[in-house]
Amino acid sequence: MQDQPGFQNPEAALSAAKEGDPQAQFQLARAALEQGDEDEFRHWLQQAASQDFPPALFRLGIWRLTKTLTPEEISEAKNLVKQSAELGFMNAIRGMVVLNARGAGELPNWQQALHWFKIALKLNDQKAYREAALLLQDQEDGLTNSILRHVAAAGDTLAAYHLGCLLLEGPKSIRPEALFWLGQARDGGHVLAARELAPYRGEPAAPPEEPLQPLQWPIIEKLVSALEEPLTPYQSREVLSDPKARIVEGVLAKWECDYLIARAAPKLQAAVTSESVEKGEEASEYRTNSAVKFWTMNQDLVISMIDRKMALAAETPVDFAEDLVVLRYQGGERYYPHCDSFLPDLPEQAAEIERRGQRIRTCLVYLNDDFEGGETHFLYPEKKIRGERGSSLVFENVNEEGDADEHSVHEGLPVSSGQKWLASKWIRDKSQVLF
Repeated sequence: MQDQPGFQNPEAALSAAKEGDPQAQFQLARAALEQGDEDEFRHWLQQAASQDFPPALFRLGIWRLTKTLTPEEISEAKNLVKQSAELGFMNAIRGMVVLNARGAGELPNWQQALHWFKIALKLNDQKAYREAALLLQDQEDGLTNSILRHVAAAGDTLAAYHLGCLLLEGPKSIRPEALFWLGQARDGGHVLAARELAPYRGEPAAPPEEPLQPLQWPIIEKLVSALEEPLTPYQSREVLSDPKARIVEGVLAKWECDYLIARAAPKLQAAVTSESVEKGEEASEYRTNSAVKFWTMNQDLVISMIDRKMALAAETPVDFAEDLVVLRYQGGERYYPHCDSFLPDLPEQAAEIERRGQRIRTCLVYLNDDFEGGETHFLYPEKKIRGERGSSLVFENVNEEGDADEHSVHEGLPVSSGQKWLASKWIRDKSQVLF
C-alpha cells in the first residue's frame, strides 16, 4: 500500500476532509507542507492519522522524528511508523528496517531490522529483494544472480548494473547478457554503467535466453535470517603518529563502493560546513565539492551493513557515528584546510559538544581510484595520503586529553582529472541514538 491518488478539485478535497475522509485530509496536509504552512500540515495530518490512515501515520511519525530529542518522544514517533508498517504500508516497513538497524531512541537492533526486512520481502518489495541479493552474494552460488534478474527485469537500474557486473566475472559465453543488463542500467541513468561498458564497445549484447526461474522463498528467508553483523576487527597500518592516522585495507568491496556512488549521485548538492549551516548558507566558501548525507530514513539494509563496517574500521560502536555522507570531487574541486573537531571557544560549537558530543575521529572510505590528485593532505606534519578503492583512512581529531588537536588540520587537495568519491563518517564521544 502506497500514497493513494487524491482529489483533483481542492474544494472537493476540503469538503471531504471536513466530513472525515482521511485520504482528503492527507492530501490537504501534503498541500499545506508544499506551501510552507506547518500548522495546517500538522492539523490535517493528525486528523488523517487519528483514523489509522497508513500514509498519514507514517508521515506524522517521520515528521515527529525530525522534531524530537527525548527518548519518550522518539518512541512515540517510532510507534506511529510501526502502526503504519503493521497496516502494510511499504514505506513504513522500510522505515522500521532502518530505524532498528540505525538505532533511534534506543540502541541498534539488527535482529529487529531483519524481522521487518523479511516482511518487506514477503510482500514482494523489489528494493528489498535487490538488497537481499547483494547481501547474500557469498552465501549460495547462483542465488544472487537469480534474484537480481527478477528485480532487473522489473526495471530496477541498480539491480541491472550489479547483475551485469557479476555476469562479467563469469564465462565469456554469458558476456552478451552481462552487456545487455549494463546497457539497461546505462539507459536508466546509472552513473557508472557507461564506464563498465567502455572496454566492451562493439561487442554484442543480448537479453537472457532462459525465462526467469521462480524464486525459492524458503531458501531466501533462511539465508536472510542468518545474515550477521560484521564483528571481526580489521587490520590496519599506521601512516601518521601525530595526529594518529591509519589505513585500513579492504573495508568495502567494489560492489559496496559502487552501490554508495549510485545511491548518492542523484541527490548530490553543494557541500556545506557546520559554520555555513549556522549562517544559513546553501554552500561553503571553504569547500567546492558536492555531497549527500544519508539521513536514517534515506538508508537501507545495505547501507546499514556498510555503516557497521565503517564503525569497525573506526573502532567505535556503530551508534557513536553520525549518518554516512558521500562526497564527490570533480576536476579542480577541493576542501580547504580545516579541522573536523568542534572548537569549544566558539559558543555554537561548544553547545554542539554539550548536546551531541565532540567529533573525536574521522573515517573516510575511498570509493574509487580512477582519478588524479585529490590526496588527503595533513599540514602538521606534512603528509599526503591516498587510499585504494575500498580502503579507509581513520584519523584522530582530538589529543589524549580530549582537546581539539591542531595537528589534525587537513585538506582535500584539488582533483586534477576524473572524479573522486568518498564515504565519510564522523565519530562522536556520545551515542547518537537520540538524534
